[in-house]
Amino acid sequence: MGEPVHVSVAPWKLKGEPGSVSNLRMVNVTADSQAPVILYSDRPGGIRDVLFDDFDLNLSAGPLTPLYGGNLDLRPVDPIEHGIVRYDVAGFKAENIDGLTMRNLHLRWNSAVPDFFRAGIEVTGFHGVTIDGFTGSGPGNLTPAIWLRKGIGATVINSRATHGTLLTQEGVTGLGTMPR
Repeated sequence: MGEPVHVSVAPWKLKGEPGSVSNLRMVNVTADSQAPVILYSDRPGGIRDVLFDDFDLNLSAGPLTPLYGGNLDLRPVDPIEHGIVRYDVAGFKAENIDGLTMRNLHLRWNSAVPDFFRAGIEVTGFHGVTIDGFTGSGPGNLTPAIWLRKGIGATVINSRATHGTLLTQEGVTGLGTMPR
């Protein structure tokens, strides 16, 4: 059970410098998965200028989801204890990304999932995020479709929650919204 997309920037060695990822494009993708999309950088801006366009994500719980889910796997890294860490997730989880654009992203939950799934989309520690044309929900009635945390410059337009709350934000500066 692996993520349909997993991009991470973290040092392989304790005193090593991590690389970076930029100009990533995911266009016209359909993913059926038992695990979330993960974009993770251990430092701000380690991943930048990312586009997801016409991306359909269909999530289901599998027989191993309760056993292996709820963790972030960054292996190989040194020290090894930084390799797998307890980590609540979302259907689409992005952390420390600069310049993330999601256009026409559709998220469907095909079954109930464990409580470590906290939102449909969660973006944390960002600088510049645009969500345009999102349709979907959080994994449960009390979880948001989109959860923005600790970021600067966010726009959510032409988007709707299929049920529950569309948007929850914490510590976001410069938020503009326009529901569909």
